Amino acid sequence: MNAAHLRSLLLACAVSLSGASHAQLITSISVEPAQIKAGESAKATVGLEILSGVNCGIRLSWDDGQADDVNLLDPKNIPFVASHTYAQPGTYELTVEPLSIAGKPRCGGRRQTVQLVVAAVAPAPAAAPVASSAPSAATAPTATACPAGWKMTRSGINKKTQTFNCFAPPRTAVPTTKLVCPDGLRYFEDSRRGLLGCRR
Repeated sequence: MNAAHLRSLLLACAVSLSGASHAQLITSISVEPAQIKAGESAKATVGLEILSGVNCGIRLSWDDGQADDVNLLDPKNIPFVASHTYAQPGTYELTVEPLSIAGKPRCGGRRQTVQLVVAAVAPAPAAAPVASSAPSAATAPTATACPAGWKMTRSGINKKTQTFNCFAPPRTAVPTTKLVCPDGLRYFEDSRRGLLGCRR
């Protein structure tokens, strides 16, 4: 009698002596990878010893409130493999245990466990600020002064409305950087007449 035949015979005797009639025994559970990040999936593999045929139920619990109840009917599904995605970080204890589903036989063997570590996802690096092509307020001419080469009219700034005009020789090129006018006023320019400023 070879070792494999002897082992099967001993297992059958053990089942018989225990008063059970299970033809399949849960022997192990493993998980890979053993550590993942939140949002990733892990694969659990449940090993069973088949004594004669396959027809029994198991519960595979993922320790996050989710579980898979499975009736094993095909030897091709042994070992049983299932995947699960974890949303939250933490240490989880996966378990597999015998379960009778819809009155069908439950697998034999003892409850098996394995641990899985789910790490938190590192926050994404902050995006670099986008440089603005618009001139900054610090470099733009103020709304109370004329650009270089332009002079304010004698009336100056209207104290009530804050409007003002700047002048230069007719057809003088207007500055590329426009004046920043106070709230309620708008910038105007007339290069033909040599005028610009802020008005309502």
